[in-house]
Amino acid sequence: MFMPDLAPYCYRTDGRELLQFQHHPHGYLTWAPPHPLVAVGWLDADVPQHADAVPEDVVEKLRLLVLTQRINGTCGLHFCGFCPPDVDEVAREDLGRVPSGSAEIRVASPCGSFAYAAPSLIGHYVEDHGYVPPAEFVDAVRALQPGDMDRFLRARIPDDAEYLDVDTMETVPFALCTLPPDASASW
Repeated sequence: MFMPDLAPYCYRTDGRELLQFQHHPHGYLTWAPPHPLVAVGWLDADVPQHADAVPEDVVEKLRLLVLTQRINGTCGLHFCGFCPPDVDEVAREDLGRVPSGSAEIRVASPCGSFAYAAPSLIGHYVEDHGYVPPAEFVDAVRALQPGDMDRFLRARIPDDAEYLDVDTMETVPFALCTLPPDASASW
């Protein structure tokens, strides 16, 4: 799904975010984000993009973000429209890159007043297809330090967040929720 870089972004019509819990695949944390989101990396093969190299430190951090965040996860996959249909996914998985995506990542803006919303394919687009994100996004990724994303995501989850059980489609206030001991948010 193409969306211009830095355009306002919202995944769900109700404006809420979903965060899946590891080891508890039928439960999600849902909340209304306190800050606006802007799109980065929502590409389509039919829309030409400037290709160039992105600094390796940014590529490494994008790899980590894609492997550790799972915002607005879906049940299906979106396959890279730039890759030929017969691309070898197994080889790419060994490198932490897959030409399909099913979630999003978030990167805090340096000022903290908004966040960038990118598809989980962004690392693949950058590394394998030479996509160059906007300079301010590259700077925000480059500035990330260990633990920043954990602090950022936790700060974005308000006290009125809810736990959604997709088996029953019931929600309960997250503050009142008891999760299995091995459940942890996928960030």
